[in-house]
Amino acid sequence: MILFVCDQIAGAEYIFPLLLDFKKNQFTNWTVVSSEVSSRFLANRGFDSLTLKDPSSFDAESYLDRLQPELALISTSQNSLLERKFLQSLKKRGTHSYQFIDNWMNYSQRFTVHNELLYPDGIFTLDTTAKEEMIRAGIPEQLIQIVGQPYLEYQLNTLSRSKEPHTNKNSVLLISQPVAQYYNKRLDYDEVSFVKTALQSCQTAGISEAKIKILLHPTQEPSVLQKLLPQERSDQMILKKFPDHLDKFGHVLGMFSLLMVQTSLVGIPTASLQPGGKGEDLCFLSKKGYIPKLTTVEETVTFLQTDQNFNPPQALIDSIRGSLIRLKTLVLEKRSTK
Repeated sequence: MILFVCDQIAGAEYIFPLLLDFKKNQFTNWTVVSSEVSSRFLANRGFDSLTLKDPSSFDAESYLDRLQPELALISTSQNSLLERKFLQSLKKRGTHSYQFIDNWMNYSQRFTVHNELLYPDGIFTLDTTAKEEMIRAGIPEQLIQIVGQPYLEYQLNTLSRSKEPHTNKNSVLLISQPVAQYYNKRLDYDEVSFVKTALQSCQTAGISEAKIKILLHPTQEPSVLQKLLPQERSDQMILKKFPDHLDKFGHVLGMFSLLMVQTSLVGIPTASLQPGGKGEDLCFLSKKGYIPKLTTVEETVTFLQTDQNFNPPQALIDSIRGSLIRLKTLVLEKRSTK
């Protein structure tokens, strides 16, 4: 039996295309154990999971006694007790355990919980860029295998943007994420300064509030940002789930969310807005030069006022294609060689 363990929603997204493939091929010998947010994501797409409401108090051993997995594939959320407890128990049992990287950032921090460093038997990463950065961060090279990003490949195949001339070029999607919670004062900005700067830039660029949508991270409460918005429009401006039709938007502003990769892949002009950000750039896309990094209102206004044709980065597309088959092949091979 294959055990999947997911804490943050990005982990559930990563395994989702593999679960779809298993369902299509009637392979049922697997179980997902996940947090509430990941369980909701999977349930909304027709997949059951064992939900852990309090990751700090559960007994991983009891789950493993019941499930008896041959192999475990675990996500790499920062400071996740859920993932760490399962990894510790699996290693004690001698059960093969693998973890995966879902985004191009924070590589070494993913394997340290409460100052304790612990590696699985292998790590599935995104591409050669991620592998090189992981090695520089001190992660043992022999553990790393390049797989890709199955959820990005799934989105590349399913997300659509109209081929017709764009009629909503003044509509803007702002992608928020809980920066303050995970980075405290480490960065020069957080989700509040991001939204403030974006709204000011939109106003200066002549974009009305009716044309602006703010997408919340699944763990964010609307109240964090509602106080920045006009009271009569706040409910209309805030989105709680990723929009189905991206042709509603002419530009996308985010910080370093993985969703920005998705909007880039379907050809929407996307930029990383890091207000005052003069330090480390955590956005993979801007570090690679695929999208611009903006730090001021003036730069953001120029970006919003430019009616540009944005071509998805072909090198990124090429690295993503084939992710699912690589993941499936590795998982089934490692299960059979247990």
